[in-house]
Amino acid sequence: MSPTTTRTRPRSPVRAAWSWSDTHNGAVRDVLLDLGRVFVTASPAPLALDRHAGTDVVLTLDRGRVAVRVRRAFVGHGSARPDLTLRARPGPGGASEWSKIRAGAADWYLVGVSDGAGGLAVWYVVDLAHFRRSGLVDSPDDTQQNATDGVVFAAWRFDTLNAAGCIVAASWC
Repeated sequence: MSPTTTRTRPRSPVRAAWSWSDTHNGAVRDVLLDLGRVFVTASPAPLALDRHAGTDVVLTLDRGRVAVRVRRAFVGHGSARPDLTLRARPGPGGASEWSKIRAGAADWYLVGVSDGAGGLAVWYVVDLAHFRRSGLVDSPDDTQQNATDGVVFAAWRFDTLNAAGCIVAASWC
């Protein structure tokens, strides 16, 4: 190799997964904007604000941190109603996704399945405050381990989350 030739480092599986997931950012943004009614409250303005600032309605963002998981569709995946899966063991240099959610990270969780073209075939949104209050966060339906990389996930079925009132919106409802 000549001194002027640069070699690119191979991409890590995590970076490759992030890059793939990022191709769905437009679809994720569109879903979240369409769900404004879930995240934004519109209230009549107080009389003083109306009189002094000409304001009739006040919009308030209700808990705005959204975690997102876009999954690849494949046979046997159950993509019609995918599980909520959280990494159960920490990755390099940090806490696991499950422990972060347990500790109060994120307010909502958008779970989607890719349509293969940068969109979402199906999706649903979990209210993580309700998920924590219900106790489900500590009681997964299952744990799963990837055969390829050994990553362990805690998993909750859509029907379990829905029965507990944790689902606030879904593409098929």
